[in-house]
Amino acid sequence: MKKPRNKIILLVVIIFAVLSFAAGLVIYKRLYDSSKPNIFEIPGTAIVWSSDNINKIQSLYFFIQKPPQKREELEKLINSYVFQNNIMKKYLSECIDVLEIKLYKPSFSLPIFFEQNNSFWFVDDYIDHYKDEIIVKAYYKHEGDPEFVYEK
Repeated sequence: MKKPRNKIILLVVIIFAVLSFAAGLVIYKRLYDSSKPNIFEIPGTAIVWSSDNINKIQSLYFFIQKPPQKREELEKLINSYVFQNNIMKKYLSECIDVLEIKLYKPSFSLPIFFEQNNSFWFVDDYIDHYKDEIIVKAYYKHEGDPEFVYEK
C-alpha cells in the first residue's frame, strides 16, 4: 500500500519541479536578454515635445537590464553610455534644448522585448503607461552637468 502512494507523491513533486523551472525560465526571458547590452534603447519610443519654459525636449527611453544598486555607479554608467554612443551629439542640436533619458527596469508587465504599439486601436501599449518601472530620468543640456531625477 505504501509503494503506490510514494510513487504518486514522487510524481507530483517531479511535476511541480518541472513546472516551477519552466515558469522561472519564462519569467527570466521576460526580464533579461543576454544577446542585448546592459543599456539599450526601446525601439520606436523617441519623441520630441515642447513645454512652456523650454523650447524643445527630446525624450529617449532605454532599458537597463542590471542596474547598479548605488546611485553614483548608476550615474557613471549612464554618463559613460551617453558619451560612448555619442547620444548627445546625435540628439542635442540647435533646435533641441534638453535631452531627457528615461531608464526603465524590465518587469513582468514591461518585458525586455517590449515594442511600442503606435496604432490607433491599441493605445495601452505606450511606454508612458509604465511609470512604475522607471528607475531614473537623466536630463542633459548643451552646457553643464546632467541632472538625475530618481523615481524611487
